[in-house]
Amino acid sequence: MKALPPGDTLIRATAWTLAMIASFLLQMIAVRELSANLGVFQIMFMRSCVSLAIVTPLIALHGRRLLHTSRIGTHFARNGVNFAAQSAWAYGVAMLPLAAVTALEFSTPLWVALLAALFLGERLSRHRLIAVVSGLVGVLIILRPGVEAVQLAALVVLGSALCFATSNVIAKALTRTEDTLTIVIWMQIMQFPIGFLACIWSWTDPLWSDAPWLLVIGCTGLTAHYSMAKAFSLADATVVMPIDFLRLPLAAMLAWAVYREPLNVFVFLGAALMFAGNFHSVWQERRARRD
Repeated sequence: MKALPPGDTLIRATAWTLAMIASFLLQMIAVRELSANLGVFQIMFMRSCVSLAIVTPLIALHGRRLLHTSRIGTHFARNGVNFAAQSAWAYGVAMLPLAAVTALEFSTPLWVALLAALFLGERLSRHRLIAVVSGLVGVLIILRPGVEAVQLAALVVLGSALCFATSNVIAKALTRTEDTLTIVIWMQIMQFPIGFLACIWSWTDPLWSDAPWLLVIGCTGLTAHYSMAKAFSLADATVVMPIDFLRLPLAAMLAWAVYREPLNVFVFLGAALMFAGNFHSVWQERRARRD
């Protein structure tokens, strides 16, 4: 594991993390705007259309190498789960305050830890267990069951976090034999027909005013994950994670400025607890590998 990167490398890692944050925030706004006219499945399908159009030149230039895989069934399983995760997330963006959606997204690492222990045989160490417990308590603080009625959309977003975690665990297993770009290309190819079948029965003709937001969601769907990969290639998670946590206050401020959504202290408290537990786990693993 790399040590804290000096000078220019740290600046570049920070820049890529900020680009990732900007991509995710723009994607949320695009989904919120598109949901006024289009259904969730149609938004996901049209996002795949735009993203696939962007990566098609790569496929044309390096198609045989990028498309080569001996695990097509695993790719299909991952992308089915990933499509469900993205659709549930988009539903939550349309129905919940953006800060609440962002905070609940931070529960994904706790599900990854549990699923990796169950299906990949990774050890659930003491610090990982602390991260899991902190994550669960953080979720309870955000939802406050028994104090407030738990909204269906919040449970859907939690379901999306679980599905994203499942997708991430499968992707981690795929990286043992597959190139990262191959995984991304197959994601675009497979989610295109899945999205089409999901939305064909409730199709709504897009408006011309939807076009800019469709372009935004297609582009940011790629730039968010590319920026994330670049940031983690330059710096440890202990560097990237604290910067990524800026996504919550930025989402809250953006939602207040654009949609006049009120700020909720319990959302910040719950997300902070999830972040603290996960950061502690990542930091301990970094120390263990360095020793």
